[in-house]
Amino acid sequence: MLDDLKNILEKRTDFSVREQKEKIKKQERERPLDNDFQKEQIAGAEQEKIKSENKNIASGATATGVKLHPLQKSLKVDKIENILSEGLEEVYASLPERKRFEFKKKGEETAFKIFFILKKTKVKAKKIIKLIKQWLKMIPGINRFFLEQEAKIKADKIIEIK
Repeated sequence: MLDDLKNILEKRTDFSVREQKEKIKKQERERPLDNDFQKEQIAGAEQEKIKSENKNIASGATATGVKLHPLQKSLKVDKIENILSEGLEEVYASLPERKRFEFKKKGEETAFKIFFILKKTKVKAKKIIKLIKQWLKMIPGINRFFLEQEAKIKADKIIEIK
């Protein structure tokens, strides 16, 4: 009988501890969001926005939501891609296959971003140069001065397209 009473008391204390833990968890859930958590939510929302924009880019839709004619999009983007790839055939061939895929994918993304920069009324060459530099930095062991020079040359040629 005494053992039964001990068991009952232990169960009650365990139950009350569980209740207290659940109350604490409930209070934490109801508590206002911290600044860090809010920042993470905002960053997550921005990433979702970027993902949806990238899907729109792949489908040919612009930032305004207007769908471009497929030939119009492909011709300008192809021109930009051709300018970006000029003189890099040997470098591309020397890259390992995985790096080649990443380099090509990043180059296509860069071409799309430049295409949308060119669609704006005011073209900022610095943005184009920055995008090209970021893309060219993927090449292992690239000379910094070569990178600067190539980025500027390619940006000038791209701006002439507009």
